[in-house]
Amino acid sequence: MPGYEGTRYCIDGKYFESEFVAEPLISTFGPDEIIIVGTSRSAWEDLYRKFGEPVDEQSAQRLSEIAAQGGKDKECDELRELSREVEKIYEKGLTPKLFENVKVHVSMIRYGINGDELRENYNLLMCSIREILKEDVHYKVAFDITHSFRSLPLYNLVILDYFRNVSPFDLEISHVYYGNLDIRRENNDIAPVVDMRELTEVLDLSNGVSEFKNTGNAASLLKNIPDEEKDFRDTLERFDWATQINALDKIADSLKRLMEIVDRKDTENSDKYTDLREMISHVIQLKFFEENGMGKMSPQAFEDLPTEEKQFLICKWYFRQNRYGQAVATGMEALKSYLVRIYPEKEKDRQEDTRKASIKRFKDIYHQYLRKKKDRNEIEELMYELEGSMWKATPIRNVFAHNLGKDTTDSMGIRNVDDNIHAKKIVEKFIDDLSRFKECMDTRQKEIEKVYQRTLEEHAGDMRRGGYRGK
Repeated sequence: MPGYEGTRYCIDGKYFESEFVAEPLISTFGPDEIIIVGTSRSAWEDLYRKFGEPVDEQSAQRLSEIAAQGGKDKECDELRELSREVEKIYEKGLTPKLFENVKVHVSMIRYGINGDELRENYNLLMCSIREILKEDVHYKVAFDITHSFRSLPLYNLVILDYFRNVSPFDLEISHVYYGNLDIRRENNDIAPVVDMRELTEVLDLSNGVSEFKNTGNAASLLKNIPDEEKDFRDTLERFDWATQINALDKIADSLKRLMEIVDRKDTENSDKYTDLREMISHVIQLKFFEENGMGKMSPQAFEDLPTEEKQFLICKWYFRQNRYGQAVATGMEALKSYLVRIYPEKEKDRQEDTRKASIKRFKDIYHQYLRKKKDRNEIEELMYELEGSMWKATPIRNVFAHNLGKDTTDSMGIRNVDDNIHAKKIVEKFIDDLSRFKECMDTRQKEIEKVYQRTLEEHAGDMRRGGYRGK
């Protein structure tokens, strides 16, 4: 293959003359290990003739043969063998001036011209990396995409980013270098080496955004918000912590403050953090309000919501992120708060006593309607079903709230709440019934009050007059 042209590179204010951008990068970054990624037809001989000291002509000839005989149809097993062969040649004699105490590895990959080849490239790259890295070491990785084959550098960068997120190895992509050869004519024949670290910052933000949207967890996102966005970062951190410990007042306060910050418009400046704030604003409006049948909510309107409405919104936030333990615990507190709202005024006592009494009254009504069976009206049926699903979900709530063991059974002592499928369906039914109850409280509260506030004696009398009898 023809050799690369000699180029004058500039990196960090220093100038280097070389055919390979690797020379200024190695001099600047000072790596302990290098992985050279290429295809079977890459310039293996040219690199050896440039940095071999002394050059062994037999080895150089073999590298020339490897490239001449290479091509798109090389299979993975052969590529692995060729990688080891080239690596051994490099081990014997690269200039100590540049490669002293630097371990050189070679990884040959396929051209990546279809999905199968890209998947094979993933295996080739990951096998090479796993052979090199150790789990108890923090690695800072500089990634060079200058002399690369078509789309492979972008693919390799994305794969490396994926690998650092799923592997047990501690990898930090500290630099992404690109020697901009095309601009030489307009830049006094100098090719600036650009550090495109911004690429990995955007990848980190994307990972954090995805995590926040899907799980509500902001931990990854917080790591990648800079000091210039301190107010935004600190408020998001307070909101994240409040949801982790499920503290209603802290969640409400931090959510209001977060809504104020992300809704703040900056017409003069626009960057990826502006877009990030807009994304957070969209997620809040969608997950907290719109998906619960509400319109766009202002920070002040949210603050003015009654406690039960905030608890319900937080319950649904948890539920949509599959945080079932927090969802069921918060949902039961929301139900108590709704019932306190309609609890007979003359019977109200201290707040906590009333909350307990409101649930007891709810349970008593359930047992009355248990005997009424098929003749329950729509509101009576809804309250009957809600109390029944609450009763089934209570053991799950207790397991979550009290960190009980896996052998905890439900109230009848016959089903194990550690049965994931069974427990999930119970929670889903409770949240669904609670959502229908909340909708009725919004539109038919008087009807619910009428059913709920009737005394047990009145319920019993209705049963007798209707001819209903318990067994």
